[in-house]
Amino acid sequence: MFRTTIPLQPFRWPAVILILALSTGACGELLSPVMGDEHGNEYEDFTATPPGACTPDGALSVGTARQGVIEEGDCAQFPDDRYDRWTLALDADTDVRIDMRSGSFDTMLELLGAHGRVIAVNDDAYGTLNSRIVTFLPRGSYDVIARTYAPGMRGSYDIGVEVAEGCQGAEIVLGQEFTGEVTAADCLVDQWMPADSFSLTLPEDTRLDFVTKSTDFRPLLLVRDERRWDVFAAYDQNGTGTAQGRATLAAGSYVVYVLPDGQGLGSYQLLVEEVACEAPRPVIVGGTVEGTLDESDCVRDGGAFRDVWSLELDTERSLQIDMASEDLDAWLSVKDEDGVEIAHDDDSGPGFDAALGVTLSPGRYTVLASSFGPNDVGDYSLSVVAEGSAAAGVTMGTVLVGAEPTGVVAADVDAPKEAPALTSDGEARRLLERLRASPKDGA
Repeated sequence: MFRTTIPLQPFRWPAVILILALSTGACGELLSPVMGDEHGNEYEDFTATPPGACTPDGALSVGTARQGVIEEGDCAQFPDDRYDRWTLALDADTDVRIDMRSGSFDTMLELLGAHGRVIAVNDDAYGTLNSRIVTFLPRGSYDVIARTYAPGMRGSYDIGVEVAEGCQGAEIVLGQEFTGEVTAADCLVDQWMPADSFSLTLPEDTRLDFVTKSTDFRPLLLVRDERRWDVFAAYDQNGTGTAQGRATLAAGSYVVYVLPDGQGLGSYQLLVEEVACEAPRPVIVGGTVEGTLDESDCVRDGGAFRDVWSLELDTERSLQIDMASEDLDAWLSVKDEDGVEIAHDDDSGPGFDAALGVTLSPGRYTVLASSFGPNDVGDYSLSVVAEGSAAAGVTMGTVLVGAEPTGVVAADVDAPKEAPALTSDGEARRLLERLRASPKDGA
């Protein structure tokens, strides 16, 4: 970590002159810049040693504690800023807790991965001047850098590595409210704040509402996947003591954290509920339906809102499926009964409209009407027409089988003239039979 402390004066920054030396010493050591202030004082030249070129003070292992001393002669990256390097080798994926404690100075910890990549840094943990890093590490080799918060500090310290037990709490039960308390003794998230954590397992893609409330602190809710990557966060944006949000998560395992967004500790309530997506609505061959994508809809992979339409075929059909909209960049997908995608399209229609030509065997299918990017909302029309039929290019039919009308019907199958809307399952079936029996291309 590259740090230098510059004293501040009211309304004035000291002038800092950096003269970079273009020479490299042995073992990767770099000649440091010469630094000075507005009074012409200069720091003494020194040799900066990056962590990878610093001789280790020793090896750390899980379950053991070591002692060290920050003293003159230790490696340094900046003037008067000394540090110790410890190695850590793990033969299995591990949740680790690394602690550094000292009664002589304000400690600071850094965890480095391959090629010196910074994985985590911590200064003050659990309300003290000691340092703690709690994180998941895959099997491999790491460097732990023990240093002081500010240059010039010296003294002894203790450092140790333990398995971070108890950092993942109870399994979340959807729809069941949980009451908990965040205390100073809890595990740390991102090395800075105590947090309670929960495991969440989803057998399939699920849309969820997250709500956490507290009268003791401003809550922050984080959701991370198995790779420990953030996939969702909810904040108390208005200072009301409530953090809430909605997200669609893919099937898998997650960790949900509840922590203060800033200072404060205390009790809270957490509720995670499944959002029921609208049931698929039917569409028939020869039908045109109208729909609307809005923020109340469920989302597909990629975060875009989507509507789901069901399509059932008794015989093999070659179909033209079109989605048109003046409000959004249309996106279409067709999936089989097992949810396997058969085809999708973005801009094959006019402008930003979507169009698919597919040949489908007898069976049940779902048609996803969506947008290319997330957050697009607006009206659209969806049509399904048998390729080569007299209906090609003509808006037709309605969607009524087993559901209330959701669109406007437009045409008869034999001529481009207006037809009445279908008002019963029987009329829809009769229209389907006429479509199946209609002549193709003047045959």
